[in-house]
Amino acid sequence: VKRGDRVRVLKRASSPGAESANVEAIVGDLTVPDRQLREFASGVDVLYHCAADINNERLMQAVNVDGTRHLVAAARGSIGRWIQVSSVAVYGHAQLGTITETSPLAPNTVYGRTKREAENIVQTAAASGAFDCCTVRPSIIFGCDMPNRSLSQLVAMIDRRWFFFIGGPGTVMNYVHVDSVAAALAKCATCAEAVGKTYNLSETITLERFVEIIAGELNIKPPSLRLPESALRIIAAAARA
Repeated sequence: VKRGDRVRVLKRASSPGAESANVEAIVGDLTVPDRQLREFASGVDVLYHCAADINNERLMQAVNVDGTRHLVAAARGSIGRWIQVSSVAVYGHAQLGTITETSPLAPNTVYGRTKREAENIVQTAAASGAFDCCTVRPSIIFGCDMPNRSLSQLVAMIDRRWFFFIGGPGTVMNYVHVDSVAAALAKCATCAEAVGKTYNLSETITLERFVEIIAGELNIKPPSLRLPESALRIIAAAARA
């Protein structure tokens, strides 16, 4: 809106109103392939597909996969460019090394598998000439108005002085701020070189620096206790047994 775009939003009936001078809201449901989806997609230059269920595994197939398929059918031949918001979950849980856009896809959660399947649906449609597309794979998105359980739990542990480091230093945090995501999506919508490309999106910040920032905002001393990973794994295995 700030850059002068006319924006159309697909929203749930239960969601707050989103209408304003340059924002049109259409009530619809991705799991229902009806005229609302066709009305939403009709004649737009760029469609940002950000919707997904991230918590309820029983709904992920219907929303993340079938919902994407329904929206693709509604948008086919009606839009210019599709920006698919996927997730680094499509790579699975890598413990070591650096993940790049060419890393093997090995999703090991229902969410990761459904996001990968949604990517396939969009990219197959684009290859058939339905529209141009670009795929963005953010890590864990956080921001002031976005509920994030993993981040809130980390903040709570630091605030209560329960936090300690495990293993050696230098672990990179897999978080990205919502403003960075929004800026990247807008760039992908207008950059000709982005067509057909896939981009991973994450901040480059170590766990130590991330914790230091949080402690500073809480006005407390940053935690410094560090325990060996091997010993904690033995304790955890014994506890499970």
